[in-house]
Amino acid sequence: MKKILFSLFFALFAINLAHAAAHTDPPGDDSITQLLVLQEVDKAPLQVIAQLDELTTATVRQMTQGHWFQSDAEKAAIKTFQEKSLAVRAELEDRLNFDKLKPQYIKLYRDHFTQEEVDQLIALYQTPAGQLLAAKMPAVSQESSNLLQQNVTPLFARMRQAANEMKQQIDAAHAK
Repeated sequence: MKKILFSLFFALFAINLAHAAAHTDPPGDDSITQLLVLQEVDKAPLQVIAQLDELTTATVRQMTQGHWFQSDAEKAAIKTFQEKSLAVRAELEDRLNFDKLKPQYIKLYRDHFTQEEVDQLIALYQTPAGQLLAAKMPAVSQESSNLLQQNVTPLFARMRQAANEMKQQIDAAHAK
């Protein structure tokens, strides 16, 4: 009887270990790639590039505001800025190329998810709700980031002001 109980216990223990190992296996490249495609990660750089384009246009508009007749020097400065902006845009497109970033994404996902979790996320993103999530989350994330930045920026400005005041006080103390 003891041998049967020991064998049963050992079998259950071995099954439990195998089950635990299966739930902690790192995800494979193919499944992570499938998840990245379902999450539309490859489209995120397009949003960053669009933001850069908007920033470039807004900067030129702001700098030339009220100048109906621009001098040759102003036109040259605007042209130089636009050329530099195009060079930055080209470099950004190159750096954010999905195929170049894919190995880094795979490592990132492997560091944070198990194969089981990736499989569950793939199942989610294959549903209409998951597709909706993939389509809308980039905008929600961007707006959330903007919201946080709007609330934090004034505080950082206050901290910079306090640091500047401290430096002035220290400089004044050293000057005595």
